Amino acid sequence: MGPRLVNPPKIFRVNWFRRDAEGRFLWPGYGENARILKWMVDRIHGRGRAVETPLGFIPTADSLDLTGLDIDRRRVERALAWDRDEWLDALGDLNTFFGPFGRRLPGQIRQELDLMIHRLKGSR
Repeated sequence: MGPRLVNPPKIFRVNWFRRDAEGRFLWPGYGENARILKWMVDRIHGRGRAVETPLGFIPTADSLDLTGLDIDRRRVERALAWDRDEWLDALGDLNTFFGPFGRRLPGQIRQELDLMIHRLKGSR
């Protein structure tokens, strides 16, 4: 469907539930999610700073409005970090999930999954 759309929607993926080594959530909670949503809107309008990764663009820690929030910058950086092996594992699980669909799975979904795995494997 994407190639047929003149103005395709912007797609963002957020994992609010990432945890630190002690099992505590890295992001301070739902009440602070508007900060990420603000970055998304800024990004759509060409203002949100980001770093490019094989996954797409990820906000820089200093691009988020953290005014009034008592959170260590390193914690924000860990919340925004990505791990190649973690993503390859997750995509492997997704591959397993798609298995039962067989030929009914749209080819573009399979192609995008394969391309993402290829990009991640090449990011060593």
